[in-house]
Amino acid sequence: EKTPDRYYHPFKGKRFDMPLMITQFKADSGKTRVELYYGIPSSEINLTVWGDTTRAIVKQGTFVFDLNWNEVTRYVQKRRYGIGKKILFDDFYLLIDRGTVILPPGTYNFALEVMDEATEKVGSERQVVNVRSFKSNRLQISDLLLASKISAQSSLPVYNFGNLEIIPTLSRNFTPHQPIFVYFEIYNLVPDSTHQTRYRIETVVRPASDIKKPLLANLLTGMGNLLGLSSKKTEVSTSFDYQGNTTDEFIYHSVELTNPEPGKYELIIRVTDLNSKASVQNQISFNIIKMPHNEEEEH
Repeated sequence: EKTPDRYYHPFKGKRFDMPLMITQFKADSGKTRVELYYGIPSSEINLTVWGDTTRAIVKQGTFVFDLNWNEVTRYVQKRRYGIGKKILFDDFYLLIDRGTVILPPGTYNFALEVMDEATEKVGSERQVVNVRSFKSNRLQISDLLLASKISAQSSLPVYNFGNLEIIPTLSRNFTPHQPIFVYFEIYNLVPDSTHQTRYRIETVVRPASDIKKPLLANLLTGMGNLLGLSSKKTEVSTSFDYQGNTTDEFIYHSVELTNPEPGKYELIIRVTDLNSKASVQNQISFNIIKMPHNEEEEH
């Protein structure tokens, strides 16, 4: 798709690509919270070592346009990274960072740019984004956020997500023995006469390609009752029932596949409101890749 002449790159310099993952969640006043996780390749930025800490300084800009490239909003800031023993790089040597934009539903052109002030190299990514609407009162589910780890709140703001620490997996690549974490939000559950919500979450994993080997999986969660684990050829599913006292819920799971073959898979989350009988689902693809030889030896 050709970029109109009126669009220009705000940051000047030699350009490099960055992986970008966009997830959307409900915000206040009928708007949508758009989370942009991106990775800066370590080979493209200047890293300075100070004792046990590695430092980097970049200028980051998030630019939002309408479909005619009229600017809607922009966020420009200087980002200073101090990287100690808790490394911000994932397995592919990316410096993970994040931007958040609150927008009304609609279709927008997004431009994300990062400039290393030492080398003047510029990372850029452009996407057309259909910002979802969460205005309806019907049962809804957010986008699914894949992660390599979800735990208690982190001291690193880039990973803070409410009261959780979420380390996203931008590549959507997991090794066979690696847990697959997923975060999502449920909106507009209907309470019963005792003000309790009751809902069921089914998690399904199936190959996106023609993988014949049967799948086995464990699903780890901090709440709910296990209803059962079923295996149907190459598809596995787990189902839990939950009770709560709020109409919106914030959920994360960990799925561990047992000796899966390398390839592309789909993770499907289905939610059923047991009070209203409404149902909704969302899905996301991910990849199982071969482990490096040194990791295979450890297992």
